[in-house]
Amino acid sequence: MKKALVCGAGGFIGSHLVKRLKKSGYWVRGADRKKPEFSETAADDFLLLDLREQDNCEKALSISDGAGFDEVYDNIGEDQFLLTVQKEGSGSGFVFSDPLGISCGTDCTEVVFNGTLVTLSATPLSGSEFIGWSGCPLVNGSDQCLISVTESATVFAEFQPDDLIFSNGFE
Repeated sequence: MKKALVCGAGGFIGSHLVKRLKKSGYWVRGADRKKPEFSETAADDFLLLDLREQDNCEKALSISDGAGFDEVYDNIGEDQFLLTVQKEGSGSGFVFSDPLGISCGTDCTEVVFNGTLVTLSATPLSGSEFIGWSGCPLVNGSDQCLISVTESATVFAEFQPDDLIFSNGFE
């Protein structure tokens, strides 16, 4: 029997997707921060979790047989958008967001509610320097990008290696 995880299974579309998968013979786990409002869930297992939190995503994906899910479905609501940070250049660094969610080294995309003001902060690793932002509507200082999310967007952060300086002062 195939296994499916439906993220957002408490919403209108997600709850109908669960029903459709059940009719097709799937074992279904639903996950959402709310239960379906208009009917009981048809999911074999339903977890009340806020999937914006990484630990909760890991809980939703954890399954006792160790084989994992055959299919995972995600339904982003009409009042939510994807904010993505893409690192460029040959240097190294991290980008963090406030509110929390993006920790770009590993997690470079976050689902954000419409109208959320997000501050992205760039931190170069030793031996690298942060060059700047592109696709950022407002740069605050040299290392912060401010964006009011009203549509899905990608912001680019460029990191380059530091100039090599020898101990005698020559470059």
